[in-house]
Amino acid sequence: MDIAKFLADLEWWFTLQGISGVEEAQVELLKGYVGEGEPDPIIYERLTRAKLYYALILTKIVVRRVPIYKKEWPALTAQIIERAAAVLHKT
Repeated sequence: MDIAKFLADLEWWFTLQGISGVEEAQVELLKGYVGEGEPDPIIYERLTRAKLYYALILTKIVVRRVPIYKKEWPALTAQIIERAAAVLHKT
């Protein structure tokens, strides 16, 4: 769950601030989690589950955090929901 929350938070803050490169930041986070050396199948199983939780948490974040007082809230909501859907399609 922690990895999923980190991935979702990165997505949220990069999108909210209009910063590109969220995928690269997420890859670096995952590199740190996986570590070096022989691949551990348990870690990869956890990462598969984390991707599902990531999409769920990202959807939850957008519902709770989107500032609806700003006129761009519909576009921001759509952008993040589309990103969550893309994550699910990759899994």
